[in-house]
Amino acid sequence: MRSKMMLVLGLAWIAGCAHGPLARNRDPLPPTNSVPDQIVARLDHNSRAIRSVEFSNVSIQVKQGSQTLGVNGMLAYQKPRNFRLMAEALGSTQADIGSNDREFWFWFKGRDAPLYRCSYEDYPQVRALAIPLHPDWIAEALCVQEFGTTDAYKVRDRGAYLDLISQWTSPQGQQLQKITVIARRGPNAGRVVGHYVRDAQGKDVWSAEINEYRQVDGLTIPRKITLRCPSQKLEVKMKMDGPRLNHLVSGKNYPQFERPSGYREIDLARGPVNSSSPIRRVGGTAE
Repeated sequence: MRSKMMLVLGLAWIAGCAHGPLARNRDPLPPTNSVPDQIVARLDHNSRAIRSVEFSNVSIQVKQGSQTLGVNGMLAYQKPRNFRLMAEALGSTQADIGSNDREFWFWFKGRDAPLYRCSYEDYPQVRALAIPLHPDWIAEALCVQEFGTTDAYKVRDRGAYLDLISQWTSPQGQQLQKITVIARRGPNAGRVVGHYVRDAQGKDVWSAEINEYRQVDGLTIPRKITLRCPSQKLEVKMKMDGPRLNHLVSGKNYPQFERPSGYREIDLARGPVNSSSPIRRVGGTAE
């Protein structure tokens, strides 16, 4: 169960046009010599226009140590915290991961498998989890959050890359550094190519690399993402197809963002979770 928990945390807090990922952007990328404010303004212009994103076909490949599993599923995200990822293999649901503005949850198929849940209000009390996670990280991996002014960041120009650096304290009180990497050259010039969270010793706690983008309705969204948690030797690759943008209406209650019922439940804030079971190998692949 520990491996399963790491999988869900990596995924959940870890959320196109007919011409595909190589289509020309209708809103041109800024030139590579643009100043940081111009690059961030261009990114925010794209993110501000995206209120929700859905993928009907998500291929997920998980590697932890020498073990690998693959599943297929769907993903839906609506700002600020509505999220749902459901994975299937062998004709049945294998995992259900979700959140809303009140809580997050996750369930993995198994005999009498419990559904783990926690409210955001109680999340700071959860000390047993190996990774301190922020509810908005999935949105950051999908690159739909706005940056605002660069005054809020330390800007580091590395020539081919631009780093936006900020300090952050996790809900568990750990001091962390968040780094967003923007490419200044190459096919992804002017786009985010990585998010990194590092501890006080400079070691990566969590990272997301955006490997490929695509155009949908004139807006830019990721198609392939790689998530990593080095301390758990965990790598999650996601290939997201069948995209739809802004089909979810703000203020409307959607059942898909409500915690499912009918499972035995465990509240993560009320005690440790026995998580010693290994990852199970199931069907499905990611290219």
